[in-house]
Amino acid sequence: MSSHPLHPPSSPADAAADPLVLVGPQRSRAWLESAARATGAGFFTWDLRDGRITALDARLRAMLALGPDQLPDAQWLDLNVASGDRQQLETCVREAAESDGLITARLRLTGGQSTRDLELRATLERDAQGEPFAVSGALIDVTEQIELRRRVRDSQARFRTLMATTLVNVLMVRADGTIVGHNEQVCRYLGWDRGSLDGLHLAAFDATGLLAALVHGRDGQAPAGPVETQVLTRDGAARDVLVSAQYLDFDGAPCALLVWVDLSRHRSSERDVVEQQQRLRAALISGRMGTWEWEPATGRTQWNEAMYLLTGLPPGEPVDAAGFLALVVPEDRPGLEAYLARLLEHGTDYEAEFRVRRPDGEVRWLAGKGAVMRDADGVVRAMIGVNFDVTDRRAALAKLQEADRRKDEWLAMLAHELRNPLAPMVNAVRLLQRGPLEAAQAMAVRLIDRQLAHVSHLVGDLLDASRLTRGHITLRRRPTEIADALDSAIESVRPLIEARQQRVTVVTEGQPRPIDADPTRLAQVFTNLLHNASKYSGAGDAISIRVVEGEDSVRVELRDPGEGIAPELLPRVFDLFTQAEMSLERAPGGLGIGLALVKSLVELHGGSVEAASEGSGRGACFAVTLPRRLAAG
Repeated sequence: MSSHPLHPPSSPADAAADPLVLVGPQRSRAWLESAARATGAGFFTWDLRDGRITALDARLRAMLALGPDQLPDAQWLDLNVASGDRQQLETCVREAAESDGLITARLRLTGGQSTRDLELRATLERDAQGEPFAVSGALIDVTEQIELRRRVRDSQARFRTLMATTLVNVLMVRADGTIVGHNEQVCRYLGWDRGSLDGLHLAAFDATGLLAALVHGRDGQAPAGPVETQVLTRDGAARDVLVSAQYLDFDGAPCALLVWVDLSRHRSSERDVVEQQQRLRAALISGRMGTWEWEPATGRTQWNEAMYLLTGLPPGEPVDAAGFLALVVPEDRPGLEAYLARLLEHGTDYEAEFRVRRPDGEVRWLAGKGAVMRDADGVVRAMIGVNFDVTDRRAALAKLQEADRRKDEWLAMLAHELRNPLAPMVNAVRLLQRGPLEAAQAMAVRLIDRQLAHVSHLVGDLLDASRLTRGHITLRRRPTEIADALDSAIESVRPLIEARQQRVTVVTEGQPRPIDADPTRLAQVFTNLLHNASKYSGAGDAISIRVVEGEDSVRVELRDPGEGIAPELLPRVFDLFTQAEMSLERAPGGLGIGLALVKSLVELHGGSVEAASEGSGRGACFAVTLPRRLAAG
């Protein structure tokens, strides 16, 4: 029989009835109960031969949340004991078998809602042949002790970090003036080496004696601060500081914790702020940018000097919101008042342009930007912002708009003037093609025919560009098959494709269905794209068209292996009059209008167009996406 005081229970009922399931000799029972109550320990026996826990007392049952008839087996241990701890315990048992038989280990129970830490202390039991057959001992729940130690460590670490990283200067001084603690910042501030202040007397840098008075403040001889004084650095320089004292006991002796901040830097910062404000004021005045603040609840307003310069009012004259609005010209005033009312109700950012009439009668354009300041309840506290004169910018913009309008009119007139002689020239070519021609004459007629077609295409693009910029293009929608529009485009570009011995392939994915579109304009979109693809591709190249029929839209991808698009040109490839820079001998011609027309016509249909290219000489892909029905609005 084992010498351990615990023995296997005769039945589960005995285990439930007796708080100490297995009892040893009568003289040790009272000692075990007393020790268990004092340490919170629970006793157990673990049979190494089959891995089962064969005995445990009621206290350990409660600790492990086990039922009265439940004994933990190997499966329970696998589920509830951290795998690493189980392996460590087995290692401890093997080591104990080779030594004095004492086992000490830390186990973590992970099967419940939270992890618990247990400390195991046990002895290895051996049979008559000296072979280990069981482990008997106690488990103590040390979760709270470990958590407490962790919190203490964390608290100490936080305090050390705070002391090390704080930018204020901290000294701990005994009542006799001896320094017993400090942070690194105070060493740097006073110019002493790290740790060299310990044991030093406060008088070494107390320039006025006020620090010593603060140390004795708990005796009522001085206030606890904060008060202004001076300290001396190691090289004798005096520095202004703001210091306060906190009193405490350290190692059983009364001490003062002195904390101070440097005032020299704060005063320098105050001077810097004043200088910055003066520079800002000068910049605002020179830039004629007026700043203002308005409190709607009180009507109080504040202007800077530049606001008076902008409005022409005498500097310093009181002006409220009504007075400022009275300066706004009658044509702009109602709109500005309505905008401000909406802004005060639920807005945040303010931005407006309006005209004001100065006292001398001059009308100026002002632009304003600002913000609405609200409290936590959403009530408006104030509006703040800036105003600046944009009269010159407005005049320049008006001139640009007028120039743009005249340019559009000139382009329209030019296109019409160019178009007029084209019709008789085309008719003349058709007449020449009917009669017998010699080979050279026939070649010349074909050349003229191709060039006339090219010029007609350019003039048509020019006319359409003019119509688009003036909003004169309307779509004649009807159910349209994408295949019909592509066929029309291919037929239009066929002479150019055949002349360059190129190939065009069309692949359709999905079930073709009509879309709501203008067939003529849609064919124009694909004609321009296909014309570009042929123009910028080499002789004998293959151009591919892929049509993807979707439920709500259709996507047409046109890909060519030609010149490609440079990365810097790609973002503006659809802008009007945009062309790649090419040498004259390689320039394929054109006005840079085609892709701009493509984008405008596609967007008129409610669709989108994208361009992609891996760079110059690596081809390009244009993808047109069109809805089956025009989106509402």
